[in-house]
Amino acid sequence: MPSHKNTAPGDQPKPTIIHLEGLADNRGCLLPVDFSSLPFEPKRMFVVSDVPVGCVRGGHGHHTEHQLLIALQGEIDVVTRDSFGAEVLHPLNTQTVALYLPPKYVAWQKYLSCHASLLVLASNCYDPADYLYSDLPLSDSAWDRS
Repeated sequence: MPSHKNTAPGDQPKPTIIHLEGLADNRGCLLPVDFSSLPFEPKRMFVVSDVPVGCVRGGHGHHTEHQLLIALQGEIDVVTRDSFGAEVLHPLNTQTVALYLPPKYVAWQKYLSCHASLLVLASNCYDPADYLYSDLPLSDSAWDRS
């Protein structure tokens, strides 16, 4: 789980990769997520699926909402941007790697494989007034993995 020491300037938490412990055997895979171990209490969840390969979604953040992003299937790259404009690429390509996304970060998701699906756990009920948008487009190198 994320350390509370993993913070950005101004003592704001920053996006953090969380390693989840999946259980696999000859019957398949089980991915338990104990909500009490998360840095927030989920109040809602949603799944994004059937996104065409190469399509980018998101482009917003939240003033107060925390999120946990898990690629349930396929490969999804997530770019986060802080309030200073710094961008970080977070590849999600296994169910056991989740991205904790705190408030005040804008995020974009690029769907890289057919049938990719993204599970999002959110700390707030849906509220359009909580949305935060960036005035700046993504940099040319935002999706660069090198």
